[in-house]
Amino acid sequence: MSNKKIRKSGVRRIIQVFVLLILQAVIFFVSAGHYKIVRHPGYVGMILLNLSTPLIIGSVFALIPAVIICILFITRTSLEDKMLYNELKGYAKYSKQTKYRLFPGIW
Repeated sequence: MSNKKIRKSGVRRIIQVFVLLILQAVIFFVSAGHYKIVRHPGYVGMILLNLSTPLIIGSVFALIPAVIICILFITRTSLEDKMLYNELKGYAKYSKQTKYRLFPGIW
């Protein structure tokens, strides 16, 4: 591994730790509005936007990147939820109140 990669990796980890320390100091979980239904409403909006855009412009080929982007958002949601469970106190309790990550009744 080169020095540049090691430095980049170290800086990335320091930023992650710093952000988590700040979040833990001021964290509170919103459980009203959209957050009462799903834990990641912003990602739901992005998925809907990405799926609807090809339909609006009438391009079947645009569905290919849209589906890929949606899969990436779903993957990101899963990884983010795992990280939040492990790193933030109170997230497990919050996730019991708001049961669904993205799709009410499904996931």
